[in-house]
Amino acid sequence: MRTLNVGLVGCGAVATGFHLPAVARNPRTQLTTCCDADRTRAEECAAQSGATLATTDVAQLLASPVDLVIVATPPQATPHVAAAALRAGKAVLCEKPIATNLADGEMLRKTVAATRGLLQVGFIFRHNTALKRVRAWFREGRIGLPAVIRLGAFDEVWMDDVPAHNERLMGFMKTGSPLTMMGAHMADLVTMLLPGRPVRAGGMCAQTRPGLPGPNHWIGLLGCDDGSLAKLEVGWLHPFPREEREKLHYPAAREDEWEFFGPRSVVRYNFQTGALRCAGEDGAIEEHHPPQELNFDGQLQALIDAVDGKAAPSPDVEDGYRSLEMTLILEQAVRKGVTMAIAP
Repeated sequence: MRTLNVGLVGCGAVATGFHLPAVARNPRTQLTTCCDADRTRAEECAAQSGATLATTDVAQLLASPVDLVIVATPPQATPHVAAAALRAGKAVLCEKPIATNLADGEMLRKTVAATRGLLQVGFIFRHNTALKRVRAWFREGRIGLPAVIRLGAFDEVWMDDVPAHNERLMGFMKTGSPLTMMGAHMADLVTMLLPGRPVRAGGMCAQTRPGLPGPNHWIGLLGCDDGSLAKLEVGWLHPFPREEREKLHYPAAREDEWEFFGPRSVVRYNFQTGALRCAGEDGAIEEHHPPQELNFDGQLQALIDAVDGKAAPSPDVEDGYRSLEMTLILEQAVRKGVTMAIAP
C-alpha cells in the first residue's frame, strides 16, 4: 500500500502533541508540510517532525503533493480551510467543532457533497475502546434505560506563565463558548451512546474570573425522548498550581467526569488512566483501556481506510453538523435562561 503524504494546517498544542505522534506511528503516513499563520511555529513544527516544507500559505500546502490534510485551526477558520482542501482533492481530517455557526457548517456540508470528498471529523472518542464498550452495554441492556450521563471536562486551565495560551482561549470565547468547543465532543457522545434522541436543551453558566470576554464555566442539560438525561459540563481557565501542571501531559483543574447511571448498572470511566468499571445487578466488570493518545491513532487509521475505499469516513460531516447544531441550541438556551426544544 502506498505511503500517504500528510499536510498539517494549524501547528498548535493538539496538533503537535497528538496528531503528529499518530502520523509518526502509522506506517502508511508521513508528514511533508506544516502550515501555520505564525511562520516560526510552522518552521519549528517542520524541523521537529521532519517535514520538508513550512509555510504560512494554505494554498501553497494544497498545491504541494499531499494526500491527506489535518485541519487543526481555530474553529472560526476550520470550515474554510477544510472546504479549500476538499476542493483541491485532498482527504481531510477536520478538528471539532467543524464551525462556530450553522451557516459555515452548512457550507462545509455542501462542499463535501459537491466534491464527493472524504472528510472525517475529529471526534476522537468515537475511536475510544472504553466508550465503544459503554455503547455496547447500553445496546445489550446491561446499564438499562432511562439513563443519566454525566460528562465533564475541566482542562484548558489558566496559565499565568503562558499568556499566549490564555489569549488563545479568550479569543475563541469572543466568537463562541467553551460549550461549543469541548461540548462538541460531548454532544457527539450523547448521540453515539444513548439510543434515545435529545429533544430538550437547557442549563446555566458562570464567569469565575474577571476580565474574560464571557462565561468560562458552562453546564448544559439535554433531555432525551426516552427519559434519559445528559449533563455536559465544561470549565475553562480555572486556577491550577504550576508545579502540578508541569507533571501532566494535558493538565486539568480537576478530574474529568465520565459517568453513566442506569436502572441496572452504574459505569465510571477514568479518562486519564483508562480504568473502566461497570457495577450493578449482573455483578462488576473492571477493565483497563489504552491511553487517550491512541484515540488519535484510531481516527487516523479510520481515514486511511476511507482513502483505501474500505469504509466511509466516520464520524462524517453530518455527525459534525449535528453536534454543532446541538451545542449551539444548548448555548442559546443557557444564555436565555430557558429550556428549548431540539428539532428532529
